[in-house]
Amino acid sequence: MGYFYFLLGVAAILVLSMLLSLRKSLKRQFALPYVADRTFFTPEQRAFVSVLERALGTDYRVCAKVRVADVVGLRGRLSRDDQERAYQRLGERRFDFLVCAADTSAIVCAVNLAPRSRRGKPPPKDILDRICAAAGLPFVRIRERDAYALDEVAAIVSDVMQHRKASERDAVLPHAEAEAMLQGLSKSILGEERGARPARAPESPRRREPEVGVSKRRDPLILGREDIEDGPSFTIQDDLDEVSPRPGRRR
Repeated sequence: MGYFYFLLGVAAILVLSMLLSLRKSLKRQFALPYVADRTFFTPEQRAFVSVLERALGTDYRVCAKVRVADVVGLRGRLSRDDQERAYQRLGERRFDFLVCAADTSAIVCAVNLAPRSRRGKPPPKDILDRICAAAGLPFVRIRERDAYALDEVAAIVSDVMQHRKASERDAVLPHAEAEAMLQGLSKSILGEERGARPARAPESPRRREPEVGVSKRRDPLILGREDIEDGPSFTIQDDLDEVSPRPGRRR
C-alpha cells in the first residue's frame, strides 16, 4: 500500500512540473518581445549633439534619429513598380540629427555621424546622399571624434544651410518678371474667352532681295568740287559768218 502512495506522489510531481513548464512556454509565446533602451543617444551621439546645439544657437532645434521616410516623400505620377523600388531604397535608413527652424519647424538640413578614420579621408557617400540630393534636402556627414571644435562644426553646418538658401533664391522668379508673365497670361486668357485673336508680335522687317534681270539705276554721289572732272572747253568767235537760210522745198 505504501508503494502505491509513493508512485502517486511521483506522478503528481511530474504532472505539476509539466504544467509549470507549459505555463512558461505559453507566457513566453504570447508575451510581446520588446525591451526598452536605457539611453537614447550612443556615447558618440551624446558627445556631438551638445556641440551641434551650441553651434546652431537658439534659432534652431535638433531632432535625433529621424527616419528618412518620415521627411522624404515621393513625387507624383509614379507607377506602382517605381513607388515600390523608391520605398525599398528608403528602407529603414535614418538621419542621426535633423536640424529644424525653432519658430516654423522647417527642415533646414540633416547631419549624420561617420565612423572614425585614421587616414583622415572624407566620409564616403552612399545611396542616402543621392536620395537627399534628389529631394533637395541638404545633407552632410561629420567624422566621429574625441573632441569637436565648435567653430568648425558651425562652419560646416552653416555652409550647408547657405548652399540651400542660394539654390532657393536662384529658383525664385523675380517679382517684376513674375508679375509681367501673369499679366500677359491673363490678357491671353481673356482674349480667347472673348473670341479675339491674340495679338501677334511685330515681325522684324525683311530685307528685300533684288529681282533677277532687273538693273537698278543709282544716282551718282558727288562729294565735292574736286571730284568733278572738267570736260572739253569751247569758245565762240564774234566774226562768224551769218548762216544763210536753207532754200525752201520746191513744189
